[in-house]
Amino acid sequence: MRKDHLLVRAGACAALVALVAALSLALLVSSAAAHALLIRSSPGADATVAQSPAQILLTFSEPVDPTLSKVQVFDAHGRTVTGVSRSQPVTGNQQQLRIVLASPLAHGVYTIEWQTVSALDGHFAGGTYAFGVGVANVGAVAPFGKFVSTATWLTTVAAAGRWLLFAGLALLLGAASTCWLVLRGRLPGGGLLLLRLGWLLAAVGVSTVILSERAIVRAPSLLPLFETHEGLLLLGLAAAVLIFCGVAVVAVGVVPRPATFVFLGLATATAMFVLIWAGHANGASPWRAFTLAGQWLHVAAVGVWVGGLPWLLLALRGPNGLERAAAVRRFSLIASGALGVVVLTGLSRAVAEVGTPANLIHTSFGRTLLVKLALFGVLLALAALNHFILVPTLGGGAVGVQSFRRTVRGEIVLGVAILAVTGVLSGLAPARFAAAAAQAGTASQVVLTGTDYATTARVRLAVSPGAVGRNEFAAVVSDYGTGKPLAGVRRVELDFSLPSQTKVQPSTLTLARGPDGVWRAAGLELSVAGRWSIGVLVQEATTSVVVPLGFTARLPGGP
Repeated sequence: MRKDHLLVRAGACAALVALVAALSLALLVSSAAAHALLIRSSPGADATVAQSPAQILLTFSEPVDPTLSKVQVFDAHGRTVTGVSRSQPVTGNQQQLRIVLASPLAHGVYTIEWQTVSALDGHFAGGTYAFGVGVANVGAVAPFGKFVSTATWLTTVAAAGRWLLFAGLALLLGAASTCWLVLRGRLPGGGLLLLRLGWLLAAVGVSTVILSERAIVRAPSLLPLFETHEGLLLLGLAAAVLIFCGVAVVAVGVVPRPATFVFLGLATATAMFVLIWAGHANGASPWRAFTLAGQWLHVAAVGVWVGGLPWLLLALRGPNGLERAAAVRRFSLIASGALGVVVLTGLSRAVAEVGTPANLIHTSFGRTLLVKLALFGVLLALAALNHFILVPTLGGGAVGVQSFRRTVRGEIVLGVAILAVTGVLSGLAPARFAAAAAQAGTASQVVLTGTDYATTARVRLAVSPGAVGRNEFAAVVSDYGTGKPLAGVRRVELDFSLPSQTKVQPSTLTLARGPDGVWRAAGLELSVAGRWSIGVLVQEATTSVVVPLGFTARLPGGP
């Protein structure tokens, strides 16, 4: 009875650690839990074009589902631009969406808001960028928030669902491999309950993933989701888990024989393959078959090794010393082979998805991967302790058995925590895609807007690159009421001062009017890091106004 109590306590501890890890990581990185990211656009982000384009073309890091993906255009006041077609797929390129403009865009600044659903795994992404037509370049703009946000609780629930799915499938495959190869077709005491628990975890996990996916992509019901490519994959995964694995679990419970354990292993391996097929490993690549096979072997090896540990712990309660030692040695041999597969396939996949070492630090995927690697390192140390020190001592007294059981429990806790981190990791964009998207969307300037105190004139000032040193300044002056370019402006001047440092002398920069009506100049006025006050003097024939602006100049490359 005490042994059963200890096993229950170990399981509860593992569940608590994994739940905390999953919830914490999901909350920290939920804003980045997206895959089909914008990597290129035409017109480009923050670009200025002289004339209105005939269409807007967006290129993403992965194939997108055109039925669930959306693109919308807003003017500078947040109004939806009319005469814009719905987003359309580009023939021959599943990574692109385009919208056609029925009528030319007037001169001004326009914001593009986009939402994509990956055709590979159904993950949601969204973002904004801006471009100008016949005006100064535009920097980072605040999203109008039509459809780009995803509730944090939804991404957290999705990560928890993936964790349950991974844990359940690992437990089922561990049952098949351990009971067939280690216990010679025998189901240990309490094994039927653990087997049912594994299937229940996987069933709840896949159901949670599907329901959270429907909510994230804003499908009105499950039917529109299942009509998409990624929805069909989710439906196939649900069938593999709920039906195929469910039948295998029932078969093992009725006739626990080697044949039924083989059936259970095949059913679980099939569900794992569908899971991999519905992920990034199925992306377009000349090495696609090898990537799919490698990722499937990785997940299966984790199931054999980590998923087999609870079954080994159950098996330690039954046989005598010699039988127990023989079973442990067989498991140790199988687990060592599985560990080698995990390391080789995991490293190769990590290199492919991370790209450069810097992405480990600067992306959510990379930082989460570092957490997983740290946990894996501790797990590897415990596995080495078992294999090289404790396993050889199991033929004798009970002291070695107790030490071995404690380390196995520790491995289970770490293994479940790693699966929790994996649930979060699989919901994040691979680091190389996230880094490319961040670089593509990085604004090379800062845009300031303001009006004079009498609200007669509005000024939009673009500062490029917006850091200490030489900057280019481009100002657009418009009427506050109509938004049209202010006629009769003869002079635009920028007055700089740094109130926090009186030793820095104020300076003035006069802008020159270009043929497009934009006032431009370049200078070294932002010479010191700090909060600058910029007064924009707008002089007309008989009157002049000053538009106050505030700007924080940072060192180049600074936060």
